[in-house]
Amino acid sequence: MKHLFFSILYSVILSSCNIKLSAVDIIGGDQTSRVYPSKITKCKVEVSLTDANTEINIHAKYTAKISEVNGENGSNPIFIGADSVEDKNIRYADYRVLNSSGKIVHCGNTSGDGEFNFTLNKSSDYSLIIYSYILKPNTDVANINVAVMNSPSEGLPYFVKKSFSTDNSGRSKSLNLTATLPENDNTKLNTNNSGAFNILDQIVESNLFLKQNVGSNFTNTTPLEVYWKSGLNPGSYVDGETAPAVSFFLKNNNHSRIFILGGMNGDTGVSDTDEFDNSVIIHEYSHFLLSTFSKDNSPGGRHSGVESIDPRLAWSEGFANFFQASVLNKSFYLDVVGAGGANLINLEKENGVDSPSINGEGNYREFSIARFFWDIVDSPSSDDDRHFEGYSNFKLIWDVVSSENFKSEVATSMGLFNEVQNFNFDTKNFSSLRSRHRQNSPANEFFRSLYAFQLGNDCSGQNNNLKFTQTQHPADENNILQRKRVLEYNQIRSGNVLFGLKFTETNKNIKFYIQNFRKPMNNSIEESDINYTRKSSNNADCQASNYKQCLNVNLDAGKHLIEVVLQNRIDSDLDFQFFANETQLCGENTTYETALNKPAYLNKKNVNFYKLTAPFDLDITALKHGQVVDEYQLTATFTNQNLNLDNIQLDWLHSDNIKIISGNLKEQIASAKPNQKITIKLVIKALDNLDNLDKVKIYLSSKASYKNRNFSKTLAFTLKQLINKSTKKQNLLFKTNKILKKLKNETIYY
Repeated sequence: MKHLFFSILYSVILSSCNIKLSAVDIIGGDQTSRVYPSKITKCKVEVSLTDANTEINIHAKYTAKISEVNGENGSNPIFIGADSVEDKNIRYADYRVLNSSGKIVHCGNTSGDGEFNFTLNKSSDYSLIIYSYILKPNTDVANINVAVMNSPSEGLPYFVKKSFSTDNSGRSKSLNLTATLPENDNTKLNTNNSGAFNILDQIVESNLFLKQNVGSNFTNTTPLEVYWKSGLNPGSYVDGETAPAVSFFLKNNNHSRIFILGGMNGDTGVSDTDEFDNSVIIHEYSHFLLSTFSKDNSPGGRHSGVESIDPRLAWSEGFANFFQASVLNKSFYLDVVGAGGANLINLEKENGVDSPSINGEGNYREFSIARFFWDIVDSPSSDDDRHFEGYSNFKLIWDVVSSENFKSEVATSMGLFNEVQNFNFDTKNFSSLRSRHRQNSPANEFFRSLYAFQLGNDCSGQNNNLKFTQTQHPADENNILQRKRVLEYNQIRSGNVLFGLKFTETNKNIKFYIQNFRKPMNNSIEESDINYTRKSSNNADCQASNYKQCLNVNLDAGKHLIEVVLQNRIDSDLDFQFFANETQLCGENTTYETALNKPAYLNKKNVNFYKLTAPFDLDITALKHGQVVDEYQLTATFTNQNLNLDNIQLDWLHSDNIKIISGNLKEQIASAKPNQKITIKLVIKALDNLDNLDKVKIYLSSKASYKNRNFSKTLAFTLKQLINKSTKKQNLLFKTNKILKKLKNETIYY
């Protein structure tokens, strides 16, 4: 009975915290069949000019924040700050010219250097508007179709505008337009259009790179919506105003959107922002490219780069990390976090914490994948291990990931890339590079076999025993390789299947699960039991066939992935046997070519591709303190995930309308074990009256390290938001207690 109570409690809490994207915000009525909200329209001339003989010359720019890195072309780049600025050209953006009556008299795109010209009538008044979108086809930039807007519900583009007049002489006129950074935070939320133009420019740069390195005929016409607003965390579209601060890519019903982090709850000073983090922007754009030109069935989710993860996720994130480095021609990934912090990942040189330690583990490591690709394309002057030189090799990579052999498979991974490249694009021998980055697979199995071992019933000459792989991970590492075996089962036609699992060890707890809803791989039976509905058990069906675990399930025709999960860490290879309808299955006795021609099946759901995040969570609550009207106790909770972290630092920051009653503004903790929670408290007094608590601002800045890799994360709330959040939690627990009290007097059968 207590398990049922917990399930109800968990469900109630989850339903209240997880605010899904509303139909207005994410779909917008019939927007699934429409490219952009109706507020953006392609330019069309409304009034023809009769005496257009005055030439107008324009140079359009935007002011960008620049992150400075020492030794950026060497093997040890170091972030030193993000305080400098630089004017950059607004390239290929749509513009329109309006007459004094507001009618459109001219349409066009800015050029590749931000300079362009047109002719107008003499002695007239005009306005020039340059927008943060590219709808007008332009072969110079691959005919991209992209718009940077403020929100899914409003769909408003950013722009820079200039009004001017022509005189009676007909002399040419030169104008400069610059989308500038705001002078202070008070104007930032309304006028910071420079960030939108930088986001657009990174997409332009990515497509120029592809035209240069894939082929001059490269075309990318698939519509893309990008949403960014200064001071807004797009995670709030998914989980409300207290959601983690993230940038992400989302594809739904062939409708592609990128959401770029603009801050948190109106704050852009302490909070993390990404509009000038070019690595993050291009990384997220790479997810769009993979979903458009290749195949990307990553389950999505958070990733910190310092542990083994689901190989589908590792593939997607690793390729994105590589692609941003290639476009920017810099051997690192850089995400500036808040005021002075940064996540900087070196692709030239491993530091041990983000690299594999055993053969095959590279398929599970996003930076092993990124470094593998970077070693293929980097030049001799910046090459740390001197494998291959020149960007001509990028086309080989692109040809593999965009090939039908790659796209036709059930699950994408680094192992699949290696397999397709090795068998179909063998103009380059990457065997030594695969060895260096630990992407070799065991003998007699496909490159991707550590991920999905293909099953069949033709076991002639095969070993019927399947194994978990023994590895040498430290106890504190994510041991996904040791407790997981993924099997690929091909259902010839739809129908019922009884799967069974046998093993001899009496002290081992093993279950298996049919992957559904494209969940990420889990490391424990407890996690899998929560996430998967089709899971094995020990019931009457099992006992009749002497199975330790079994599952009777109706399957659609096609390929299905089955996760076999071991409860505990193993010190030696563990054998097990797997059955379908009383027939023992083994490694399929087939060839690579026949495997590629099998039908592919995978459930399709929304996919969120998040940027690199820290391996810990933060939360803040606020409750009334005692009987004093305007005193509140703030509680910050630092929750470690599954690593041994060191040098944890938590810093409270606040607006001037707060008085500290008790507690320390800075806390330092030497270490945190996996899953450990650290709680710090601060009692404050709000100096504004109770009606102005939305002007009382609370910030929490955090830092932690894992084996010399530093991570940063920030939160920003108003006191009013924190009070409302805490009140909702209290009300929720009160309602839950009423439900549990009522259930005590009822008999429930299950």
